[in-house]
Amino acid sequence: MSPEVKNQVSLTASYTDEAYDAALSGTYQLAVLLGMDGLSYCILDPGKNKYLLLESYSFLNIYNYSSLCDTLGNLVKQSKFLNEKFKRTIVAFDGAKSTLIPAPLFENGDKENFMKFNHTLEGDEITLVDNLKGLGAKNLFAMPKSLQAKIGELFPGAELHHSSSAIIDSLLGKYKNQPGKRAIVHVQASHFEVLVMEGASMLFFNSFRHQTSEDFIYYLLFVCEQLKLNPENIDLVLLGEVEKNSTLYNVVYKYIRNLKFGERPEGFTYSYKLNEAPAHFYYSLLCQAK
Repeated sequence: MSPEVKNQVSLTASYTDEAYDAALSGTYQLAVLLGMDGLSYCILDPGKNKYLLLESYSFLNIYNYSSLCDTLGNLVKQSKFLNEKFKRTIVAFDGAKSTLIPAPLFENGDKENFMKFNHTLEGDEITLVDNLKGLGAKNLFAMPKSLQAKIGELFPGAELHHSSSAIIDSLLGKYKNQPGKRAIVHVQASHFEVLVMEGASMLFFNSFRHQTSEDFIYYLLFVCEQLKLNPENIDLVLLGEVEKNSTLYNVVYKYIRNLKFGERPEGFTYSYKLNEAPAHFYYSLLCQAK
């Protein structure tokens, strides 16, 4: 990787099963998770329903979408794996601007107006739509046309979604038969998602920015207060890149004792190489395949 790319990109994880065969990439499925903080991707062998490869990169000093497009282009160009031709490619955009609309209320011609209820659209941003069948809702999200074009150039024919769509679908399916209320928190480098369920119903979903553990617990306790959830007895599941006994984990455990880590998405098998990572890591990426 060139010095220019090294200044902006850091490889944080790499797991490759010996069974991965580049000559068979045309039978594999690629899922890419992209945001301002970084990029991760995994490769699934649909025939065996097995994840064979996962890599994760963090981005440094990426403050605008022009820089993100350049960094993405350089990374894909120099990647050993991302230049292969795959049977199916999914790109999940981890953008800050998304909103859920009940399907009966949604009109495609008004999607920009729906977005403007909660977000300001800037520059060349456009509104795209995911269909959440399990929730009976639409997930509207904004992204720049320039980034959409770059993704189309680098991954021709890729399906483009918002990262939260697969998280919601996956978690609703995973916990729908479990009684009582529970909160599921998915942690990422600069933000986290909170989903609150009661049985098969989703009561709440939102994303919050955080820089410190104090930010994190403030927003989490705010959600509990607004939904009248007692931190002393609510079941909370942690997913994403958070280590046990980290500062963040410890501050959450100080207030919420019914705390446990989640597991990888069900319905797949995973290379033994991925056992090197905690089972709750990379949930957002691994749930993109359907």
